[in-house]
Amino acid sequence: MSSRASEMLILVTLGGFLLFLTSCATAPQPASRPATATVPRPAPEPAPTVKTPPPTPSRSSVDSVPLPRAAAAPKVDPRAVAALEITEEGRMLLKDGRTDEAITVLERALHLNPGNGRACYYLAEAWLVKGNKRQAKSFNRLAGIHLQKDREWRARVDAQRRRIER
Repeated sequence: MSSRASEMLILVTLGGFLLFLTSCATAPQPASRPATATVPRPAPEPAPTVKTPPPTPSRSSVDSVPLPRAAAAPKVDPRAVAALEITEEGRMLLKDGRTDEAITVLERALHLNPGNGRACYYLAEAWLVKGNKRQAKSFNRLAGIHLQKDREWRARVDAQRRRIER
């Protein structure tokens, strides 16, 4: 499996896990059971005086304490995950030589997530294949902005820029 496919699988899995966690945190509490009739028991004999622990909080005070949220897990934007999946589809179309279809799909991915640097990179690649260097340069610049923190992608964007400038 390629590293890109692994990344996509991890993102989708993480998204599902986060949805599960948020649904658990917001799930309604079960209703208390109705009181049932009990048989009276004789009162127990008084126990010797022993220091007793403080009383446990009542159910209502426990309910008022907020549940901790999964703050350690990063938020996953479902639109960003979908945009990455669509970007991969566009990349495959581009690889198969279906440039016009790839451009349409990659523009859809960019519409879902304007910060998707990978979609910008592949759009630059598609426009370069079509011979439109002005469009390719524009999308390459956007890819450079959005992917500047990723060393591997930054190297790809720089290499692409050099091909565009030839």
